[in-house]
Amino acid sequence: MMKELLNDAIEEIVFPPSVEIYAEKLDNPHLHVWVVSLRRMGYPSLFLMGDMRGRKMLNLSVEDPFDRCACVFRIDPPSDLKAMVTLYKRLFEQVDVLQAGIFRLPLKVKVLVSSGDESWLEKLILQEKIRGEEYFSFQEKISEPKLKKLFDSLKLDHKVILKNEGVDVFLRRPTWLNEEFVPLMHEVGVLLRKRYGLIGAQNPPKDTFLSLRVSYETFLRDEFSLVAFLDDFLEKLRRIYIILLRCFEEVSSSA
Repeated sequence: MMKELLNDAIEEIVFPPSVEIYAEKLDNPHLHVWVVSLRRMGYPSLFLMGDMRGRKMLNLSVEDPFDRCACVFRIDPPSDLKAMVTLYKRLFEQVDVLQAGIFRLPLKVKVLVSSGDESWLEKLILQEKIRGEEYFSFQEKISEPKLKKLFDSLKLDHKVILKNEGVDVFLRRPTWLNEEFVPLMHEVGVLLRKRYGLIGAQNPPKDTFLSLRVSYETFLRDEFSLVAFLDDFLEKLRRIYIILLRCFEEVSSSA
């Protein structure tokens, strides 16, 4: 279904000129692409790309190329992106950022689904496999149910952001946790996180109590549920909290 939505959108998009018009400004123009991207902050990106040969693709990626790749220089976006904007708003409700620029290949953002020149896509995927990378080739792991699973995670009460490195989860302070014990329980949470073999996520929002990064290898397993995992994690943390409270109470009463 998602592939079909991208197919329909790409048919209606008015494309920028070929990279060829920027050839004088570029070293090896054939290694460069123009990119037009839009996104909602903290959500996946929808980006259009084209090369000197006139090949074009529309891609849905976990991150925006402008956030993870070096832009050679900015260009003016096309005047008519209605189909692209409409599709994105259908998926993620709003567009916060629209950007256009020239990039040198390869683009290192994990792509969930692509539409457009299939032979170009196959070539990009083959090149990645030769280099041992996984960006455009990542979509080979993303079936429609797995894509829905990723999108559903973005609707949880806890903030979830998809990154190249994995699924970042930012836990808010649980209602059962008194504010005075937040520093202590944060450290306990870090230890518990390590027991699960997880690391923290980068750039947590200010209201984050504890962050977790779940690998795509784990997240995409059919038996894995992020909701169930977080419920279990927080329940273990709550039980530890109750035990610590009892210990504090016993120490206070005996003092």
